[in-house]
Amino acid sequence: VGIVTPVGRVTSEQWRGLADLADRFGSGRVRLTVWQNLIVPDIAEENLDAVKDAIEAIGLDWSSSNVRANLIACTGSAGCKYAGADTKRNALELASYLESRIELETPINIHFTGCHHSCAQHYIGDLGMIGTKVEVGEEMVDGYHVFVGGGYGEHQKIGRELFHGVTETELPQRILRLLEVFVDQRIDEKEMFVNYVNRVSLDEIVRLCEASSAVSVSCS
Repeated sequence: VGIVTPVGRVTSEQWRGLADLADRFGSGRVRLTVWQNLIVPDIAEENLDAVKDAIEAIGLDWSSSNVRANLIACTGSAGCKYAGADTKRNALELASYLESRIELETPINIHFTGCHHSCAQHYIGDLGMIGTKVEVGEEMVDGYHVFVGGGYGEHQKIGRELFHGVTETELPQRILRLLEVFVDQRIDEKEMFVNYVNRVSLDEIVRLCEASSAVSVSCS
């Protein structure tokens, strides 16, 4: 059974609950995944419902949207002196914002990293953010440079910068417009986001996002 953790955050009480259900229903093992999620192996099929109930009882989940399932974030400024933004908080805020406004039929890998060390490997995400400071008036606020089109393994590719210096407060709206453009312009419902951004020029994607933004402002 796969267990979705909020960008890798698990409390000590939840860990005890996970250990207990792994002992009761599995082989006493819990596996970590590269997506900052967990797997409890060796569950008997007749115990699946009981395990799902136990997972929910400790405040975690066994299912997620295509936005949240492959969302990862480094420690961020909450615990790292190098980070330019609070990546884990911003990642969860983005997921909540998107889930209430758009539904994706295909998975998307979203990586939040706080600095050039790239602990969350933003360069290989379908959609990658690297923390930075953005000048707003006389202040410097948290923000991100946004990259698209990364990949790994047989599809290895370095992401390209799409947006530069987006404030953390502006980021959710900017990403929503990007995904709305993708949904509108994709070949069909099976086309992946990463395939779309790698077959269309960045200039065209930016133009479409700006046009979408102008329409939204006009409508409001």
